Amino acid sequence: GEPLKNPTEHNSGIYLFTDRTKVTHFFAPNFLPPYDTEDKRQIILSFLAEEWDEKTLSWKKAPEKSFSTKIMEALDCGNPIEKLMAS
Repeated sequence: GEPLKNPTEHNSGIYLFTDRTKVTHFFAPNFLPPYDTEDKRQIILSFLAEEWDEKTLSWKKAPEKSFSTKIMEALDCGNPIEKLMAS
């Protein structure tokens, strides 16, 4: 990341702070919507196939019917936010 040179009111991405008010670095998003192609869906699914295990401090396979499955089902409908909120 780099120091935030031209802050605007709304920026998507990841921010790093030195305290609760001072942004020091900003990482811009590199995977923008829409997520409606098979390639993008496969990238999302491969990322969501694992989850962090707090006990072992390692990655493990995510449960079959997890939140990632709901996300991918929501991408198949007209309004994914409504679909997720109904779950």
